[in-house]
Amino acid sequence: MTLKHATLIAFLLALAGQASADTVDLATYIIQPGDNLERIAQRYLSGKNGVQALQSANKLNGKALLQPGAALLIPRELLAFQPVKAVVTESNCSISGSRNGAPLRYRVGSVINEGDELSIDKNCRASLLLDDGSQVRLLSAATVRLERLRRNALEEKPEVRLKVVNGKAEAEVAHREDGRANFRMSTPTAMAGVRGTILRVGYDAEQGRSAIEVDQGLVAASSLKTPGTTPALLAADTGQSFDAKGRPGPVEHLPPPPAGWHAAAQDEGAVAVAVDQAGAYHYRRSIDLFFSDFEEAQAKTPPALAKESLSRTAVFLESSSLTASGLEGRSAVAGVCRSAAGCDLYVNGAPVQMRRFRLLSHTGEQAASVIVDKASFDKGASFVVSGLPAGRYEWQAELQIQPERTVSIGGTFNLFAVN
Repeated sequence: MTLKHATLIAFLLALAGQASADTVDLATYIIQPGDNLERIAQRYLSGKNGVQALQSANKLNGKALLQPGAALLIPRELLAFQPVKAVVTESNCSISGSRNGAPLRYRVGSVINEGDELSIDKNCRASLLLDDGSQVRLLSAATVRLERLRRNALEEKPEVRLKVVNGKAEAEVAHREDGRANFRMSTPTAMAGVRGTILRVGYDAEQGRSAIEVDQGLVAASSLKTPGTTPALLAADTGQSFDAKGRPGPVEHLPPPPAGWHAAAQDEGAVAVAVDQAGAYHYRRSIDLFFSDFEEAQAKTPPALAKESLSRTAVFLESSSLTASGLEGRSAVAGVCRSAAGCDLYVNGAPVQMRRFRLLSHTGEQAASVIVDKASFDKGASFVVSGLPAGRYEWQAELQIQPERTVSIGGTFNLFAVN
């Protein structure tokens, strides 16, 4: 294990160890030559009792000298800060919410502030973009609250505390190079502390069950209900569940996504996702590459489509596999059509202004080839790409969400054609 890796693990576990409500959240300042408590308090803290707070947090008396290079602990609640904002970059449905107790409606381009709570219905999803490039995606029937969204006077990256009140949210967190400014996702019973990763955090409000699932990076998972429980360090493709009392389950390996489509041997009239050893499957179905309108379901058997329901226009399934305890692995997208001449691909640009769309083929061992590179769309424009052969594809789109802001989205999918 490298020193850098060990330092990261120590940081994440320390972050997770601050999960309980009675533990002070501390930032770290490295003392510089010429520093004293008065100057540090004046530069970084708000309020009138900064010097006393620093003395208390570091167990210093009034005569103590500060040693350059030593670490000074600062209660994060005392740091002066400026609010930062997030913006809604994607939504296929109405987003309801509240700010300071007042009900609100959000749409693509809406600004999100600290303290805002957002909810979406089933068969909906929405995405938020933070100013450091981190992204948060609300998945079907999710409610989340941005409990903290600010940049303090000491740290470059914003502090983020996102609470999943119900349902599931996914975050792609920009790397925190200094390892200090924190990004936390929590539920009423569990917390995930991250420094740069892709993860999902879910909470079932009826059962009181929490889940933390990691696609990339390292995440420190800890209970908010059972003090003294040792935090778990979750690596890529692992996860952990917590019961209603906050008791953690074992760390589990998450299953890979279903491999793709095949003709079901027991029923030649159906097409199904390739079988694996998952406990169950979660999938979303849409005829639109952007999944602007989809149906969502969970089943014990792999999702299947009747052949007679298929046409030349591809149907897409975003599928993931679940463990026996309900933890969900990463998803993959597959499309299927019924045509010997290739599939038609439907792209729905509503409701935003699409500036550019690119489609690349990764079929075979050759370098990716550009199939479509189209710019200058009317707002909400939809179009069809015709006659695509089976293979692996990548797509990229640039969307205008505000007059001064564009975002890039994209993905990959495997395309299958059946006769």
